[in-house]
Amino acid sequence: MYQNDHGLLVDPSTSPPTCCGYIMNFGDKGAFAVDGKILATADEITTHNRLLADAEWRAMLTQGRGVLYLTGKTVSDWPGVHKIEADYVSASWHNFAGQNGRRDVWFSLDTSRWHGVNIGHGQVLRVRRKKG
Repeated sequence: MYQNDHGLLVDPSTSPPTCCGYIMNFGDKGAFAVDGKILATADEITTHNRLLADAEWRAMLTQGRGVLYLTGKTVSDWPGVHKIEADYVSASWHNFAGQNGRRDVWFSLDTSRWHGVNIGHGQVLRVRRKKG
């Protein structure tokens, strides 16, 4: 059972309390985290997902790498709280994904240049801050 801790939903039975991952809200069908159905209001879910996205964004800026998502030319975090338009997207051959199976993406963030790579037909984009 998760409890609201300053907007984040956490499991207090663990030490330290474990934060619930992103929550998908299916309206009348309920809300689900990776470990199953949870009881939370729509506002609690929205706040939790936003706070989690903010924490991941700060960690990405600090560490210089992260996982984002690519939709067309838009780069974003999972819930879409933070969005950036890519400066350039290039498609090329990949030995597993085939023709146009690799997409390289360049964008600017926090006065730095970033590069991301997407392999296959999914949206997962592994990004790194460029040196120099």
